[in-house]
Amino acid sequence: MTIIPDQNKTGLREAAWDYIQSQTEFRAEDIARATGCAASTAQNWIYQWEKEKLIRIVRSEHKKRFYRVTGKHAPLPPSFRTDMSAVPNQTIQGNLWRTMRMMKQFSPVDLAIHSTTDEVDVTDQAAKEYCRMLLRAGYLRVVEKAIPGRRDPLYRLINNTGPKPPVEKRIRAVYDSNRDEFTHIAGGRL
Repeated sequence: MTIIPDQNKTGLREAAWDYIQSQTEFRAEDIARATGCAASTAQNWIYQWEKEKLIRIVRSEHKKRFYRVTGKHAPLPPSFRTDMSAVPNQTIQGNLWRTMRMMKQFSPVDLAIHSTTDEVDVTDQAAKEYCRMLLRAGYLRVVEKAIPGRRDPLYRLINNTGPKPPVEKRIRAVYDSNRDEFTHIAGGRL
């Protein structure tokens, strides 16, 4: 059974949640196959749902875990709803950062899909730029290099400093080459 989520990029999580509720038991691979998401994305959802006690392990076979939803036809928990109404002051960087903190590894396309909400549309290009900025700043590590034209790089967050997203700032300053120093201009915003 393949689920075709609606055109909204964030419909994948809800499609996965609906799918697992219709199953007696499931694995991450089953979710990935049913929704078309990456297996790592499905595994991250399982990790989060298990942590929230929304699902539980029912058996293990050959190093594969099988799960079951703990309640019957439960709605998707608020932290995973596509409207993200509980998240104040949504920004592109804020949504990307929250998604990075939940996923073990990700590509910019994965981030764009899982960071888009009704209020904030995160493009693939915006996700790529944010990943490049965080990589240069030492927040991300490349797990798998990109193959041009075939695959984006896979990243892992290695410097999780908290809930507020790191953002690039431009500081107004005067550079004095005689002293080799910068002087902040009063009134300039940080």
